[in-house]
Amino acid sequence: MKHTLLTASLLSAAAALSAASSLKSTPNPSGLVYERIGAGYVQNDVFSGFTLSGAAFVNESLLVGGSYSNIDGRKDYADTSGELSRFNLNYVLFTGAGDVIIGASYGQGNMYSDSEVVVADEMAFGISYRQAIIEELEFVVGYQRISSKAGYVDAFSLNAQDVDGSAFNFALRFNINRQFDLTASYTLQKDSLGGNTLNLSAGYNF
Repeated sequence: MKHTLLTASLLSAAAALSAASSLKSTPNPSGLVYERIGAGYVQNDVFSGFTLSGAAFVNESLLVGGSYSNIDGRKDYADTSGELSRFNLNYVLFTGAGDVIIGASYGQGNMYSDSEVVVADEMAFGISYRQAIIEELEFVVGYQRISSKAGYVDAFSLNAQDVDGSAFNFALRFNINRQFDLTASYTLQKDSLGGNTLNLSAGYNF
């Protein structure tokens, strides 16, 4: 419940910020739209589930966002289910034809079974580049450095380990029109960070 309320507040704040930011007078030279509410599906080696997300500018360059995922465990975690919340803070450099995004994110998740709880905290720092190929189609490539702590909590102990690693992100977005899009992204990362991750989403852009 704590994660749900936190992310609901983030998404509400994102929507409010988006309405306020529509008054900005300086357009993005690349024409790319960042303020968005989306719904989609996520899957990796550890879990799969449905995701809600939102993002909006605080000022002309600082982008804040949040997401909430309702997840079910997969493979070694098939008997678990839970939730994952994430907060993102990005600085967007409008460089012309494309944009450079420098950012940080913090994620926290819990997965439950009858006998134990799987807990995880994750901090990531990264850089990405986003550009339109044609008016309807754009791409993103990025790199993240991730620090994660995850483990089991049962009736007697906490068994957690620290994991560091890199992630490489690739995404394509098809803009149906200026308001609606379909996005697919794929993240390459090692198994101890959850394995390669697929995200599919539909979004409404402000």
